[in-house]
Amino acid sequence: MGEGIGCGDPPADVFRWRRRRLLQGAAGGLVLGSGLTACGPAARPSVQDPVVTVVFQPHLVGMPSGNRQTAVRLVNEALAQFSSHGGSKGIRIRPVFSLGTTHTLAALLAGSGPDVVSDWVYAPFVDHGLLLPLDSYFKRDAVDTTKWSRGQLDVYRRGGQTYAVPAFTGTVVYAYNQGLFDQLGRPYPTPAWDAKGFVDVCRSMTGNTGGQKRWGGMLYQWDNTLGNGAGWVFNAFGGSVMNQSGTKGTLGSPGSLAAGRWMFHELYWPQICANISTPMFWQLMPKGLLAMEPIGSWSLVQKVLGYQGLKWDILPFPVLPAGRTTLGNDDFFGVSSQSKHPDAAWSVVRWASLGRFWNTFNIKIQLLTPARNDLWDYWVQTVQQVAPPLRGKQLQWFADAAVHGYALAPQYYRYNNAVATSAVGSWLFKLFTRTESSVRTAFLGADAQVDAIEKRGKAGTGAARAASRQLAAARRAGGTYTFAAPTRHGLGVAAHPDAALLTRQTGGAYQLVGDGASVFGVHDNCAFAGSTALRTPASFTCRLTALRNETCPQLSPFAAAGLMVRGDLSDDAPMVLVAATAAQGVGVVYRPLAAQMTARQPAASPAAGAVTRKPPSAHANALRRPLWLRLQRSGQTWTASSSFDGTHFTPVGAPVTLDMAAGWVGLYACANNAPFHGHGTIQAGFDHLGGFAPATVVQVGSPGLPV
Repeated sequence: MGEGIGCGDPPADVFRWRRRRLLQGAAGGLVLGSGLTACGPAARPSVQDPVVTVVFQPHLVGMPSGNRQTAVRLVNEALAQFSSHGGSKGIRIRPVFSLGTTHTLAALLAGSGPDVVSDWVYAPFVDHGLLLPLDSYFKRDAVDTTKWSRGQLDVYRRGGQTYAVPAFTGTVVYAYNQGLFDQLGRPYPTPAWDAKGFVDVCRSMTGNTGGQKRWGGMLYQWDNTLGNGAGWVFNAFGGSVMNQSGTKGTLGSPGSLAAGRWMFHELYWPQICANISTPMFWQLMPKGLLAMEPIGSWSLVQKVLGYQGLKWDILPFPVLPAGRTTLGNDDFFGVSSQSKHPDAAWSVVRWASLGRFWNTFNIKIQLLTPARNDLWDYWVQTVQQVAPPLRGKQLQWFADAAVHGYALAPQYYRYNNAVATSAVGSWLFKLFTRTESSVRTAFLGADAQVDAIEKRGKAGTGAARAASRQLAAARRAGGTYTFAAPTRHGLGVAAHPDAALLTRQTGGAYQLVGDGASVFGVHDNCAFAGSTALRTPASFTCRLTALRNETCPQLSPFAAAGLMVRGDLSDDAPMVLVAATAAQGVGVVYRPLAAQMTARQPAASPAAGAVTRKPPSAHANALRRPLWLRLQRSGQTWTASSSFDGTHFTPVGAPVTLDMAAGWVGLYACANNAPFHGHGTIQAGFDHLGGFAPATVVQVGSPGLPV
């Protein structure tokens, strides 16, 4: 298996445990960290040795165990090998684990950021001047840049300078449900499939199963702006989303128009292809309601767990008119421009991206694909050894896209990405809803708006810096928002009071404002207004009257509001919520134990009918009609339900068992990481509260940055 994990050889039971837990547990994230030293002679450094703070994204160190202590121990052991495996002696690493882009960016802007930055969204960091150029280090250390996948460094270049290096080289392929093809008597698609072949599969596999719609396929896109996630389609037709500098829209080019007509005329309008707005799209494949879906190499652990019981395999993306293109990632390591030890920080960056040890550690522990091009064969072999369900799968297609350089990294508009993508989204919304029947008209309209927005230059940077000053003030006032002293609550200002989030209106009505990143994974980030839950057994209700976007035309499909009960106000507390989501219906999200991953249950009909797929106009209410929500407790069992009239309630999902000795109950709102997806801040309206009153108003996790 190559190099060991800790000082010396790892105990054999580590590998047995890893294989067993890969198939038993949900992937977890980490938030604990401590100062670390190298093994061997450097284990007792002097006080003058530089301490380099390194932020790691959860999925870079996430463990498929749910056991945070074990996960932290393994990561600590790995980092302790820094000096003996290609790092520099005399440097100490202090790791912290980020809760997301918002947290890392805001910490840097507030002056409390790390020396080494790692994140999955590159553009905002270089836009704000937070990364040092690395070309002088490349030259000084004679770095062989060909070790990285072809074209990967192009993602991190601005103005002739390179500001980051790959954290890993992620690529996207198609997974397809062979069992469903067998059931319907259809031949499997082949790696040589093209645009027509893709459409034929979608058309032939779309239908109905058990009264539910079955989709033939799904295109890869992160949101309905089509800018980041679906850029591969435009390039594969010879077009592009924007020019190379990101300052002009190019959707009106011939290749882009051809790509748009293919998507809308042949896939979306005939309704044979799902997208990110399709309700519960992430659950369709395991339920047999989707024939094929795109998956990133970074999500293999989750997919293996979700595909248990399925017969499935892997295909490359189709060969479109301009060739085969797929999506890559822009996850990066960079040196903070604020670092007091830039040379030491560069040593850590070089070791993490080019060093064999950290690459192979991530491969062995969580199947993460390598940054180095020469480790792809090792990745395929190791993954098939560590994860038995992946044996025999065509994993080489992940490697093929990286080695042959046809993985396209996400694209970002240069100056005002959130506003520009929102403008594109408003035009595409017209196409999705058929209020505009001409792809050409919509694309040219989007280009015109993008060009006007980008001509403003750096007009949008002031708001982010103003927000950082607010966060710095919150930290000085006693919050925990700092990288220098990580706590159990990670990097967020966990549960700091913010009464401005809630407005009390007449007749017992409330309006809650939310701009949090998400309630998903190990850490929550949302607005919460409630009180302690003292009644046993307990029944809590509210009526949700409004869910709208306060600041931007486009409402995120994941923006949500509803009723939440949590064990405490820390961001990783056990909790359960029932909520309406802008384009995903009504559902239940819960965390069974502190620091574990959340799980989600979809709603039963007819509750989902209360929510529109998208608001009909800017800032409009996403609810078709008011919706009652209820959470009831009997011992440790919680049951969620919803109603249109407050009398006749329909169960939402199955009962949930939680280990919550004491709890809080309240209203909840979250805008889905608004600053970096152009979705703005949401307003949620509530009335008819039963069983509680919102006496405490907090931001669980740190607040997002305003658009």
